[in-house]
Amino acid sequence: TAGLRAQLAHFGDYALAPGEGRKTFPSVLPTRALDVVLVPAPARVERAEVVRSWLSDHRPVVVDIALP
Repeated sequence: TAGLRAQLAHFGDYALAPGEGRKTFPSVLPTRALDVVLVPAPARVERAEVVRSWLSDHRPVVVDIALP
């Protein structure tokens, strides 16, 4: 995620949800944090979670955001 933040720095301020350390791949026993939602400022992350599901090889990410 640090590398992703560095690549996006010139686009402005973004929040990554569900945040660092929330693993999503592979779905059965996740070992890697591959899936995020980029939330641009001034929007704000209200809630973010990784859903336990085995319907795909990645676990779903759910993010609620508040718009200004």
